[in-house]
This record gives sequence, structure tokens and C-alpha cells, in this order.
Amino acid sequence: MWHDHPRLRKRILLAVLGMVLVGIVAILVLRAPAIVLAARAADYRETGNADSLWVVLKTLRNGDRVEKVEQLLGNGPRNHDPKYRQVCAMVLAADPVNAPAGFQESDELVGYRGGGMSIFLQFRDGKLVNHNPNDYPMEFNALQ
Repeated sequence: MWHDHPRLRKRILLAVLGMVLVGIVAILVLRAPAIVLAARAADYRETGNADSLWVVLKTLRNGDRVEKVEQLLGNGPRNHDPKYRQVCAMVLAADPVNAPAGFQESDELVGYRGGGMSIFLQFRDGKLVNHNPNDYPMEFNALQ
């Protein structure tokens, strides 16, 4: 039997340990983006760091639920100002390429601040619309 042969037993043990190590590394590699995202989201919620806000904004996709966004970034203020909403409607209507969903009166605008700028995310029926992750550089400092 294999347990009677020390060299074979050592090789089997090393092979098993190698597979376990590969599995651990694979899990860490696959989970690394989620870990980084959670850390950057927590940093934004705690400090308002614009770079962290930008990193999170890059990960959001149209269709993401408002609950997911608020879990990451916190509860942003809603903008109900009729003049601001009217301007949004006009700007979005004038740019169907970047705002294919346009603007509806029932849309919810949720704001976040970072680096002296306000960003309003647009939600329709609780889902993110007209969001383009490429609108945000990886770091806010790239804008300055």
C-alpha cells in the first residue's frame, strides 16, 4: 500500500497540499475585486473620498437596484427640485446616445458628493438608468 512507502506518501501529501494551495489562491483571486470594492465603498461612506466614489461608480451597471447602490455608497439625498429635474430632462433628451433611457417625471435622482462635485444617479422603477461607467476615470485626481 502507498502508506507503507514514505516517498510515495510524501509525494501524495505534497500533491494534496499543492491542490489546496491552488484552491486558496484561486478563491482569493476571484474574490479580490469584491474585497477591493467593499473597502473602497466603505472608505467613501466614511470619508467621502472622491477616488473611492469613482472606483465604485466604475463598477455600477444599468439595471443595478437602488438598494445595491445605497448598500455600497450609502443613502444619497434625493433631488426633487423641479428646476433641476427640468434641466435634467432637457439635457438627457438632447443626448440620446449617452442617455438612451431619456428622463421621465417618475425618475428618482440620488446624489453623491466627492471632491467638491455632486453626482446624481438616475433610477427608474428602482433600477439604475443612463449610467455609463466610462464617464468616470479610475481616480478622481485624473480630473484635476
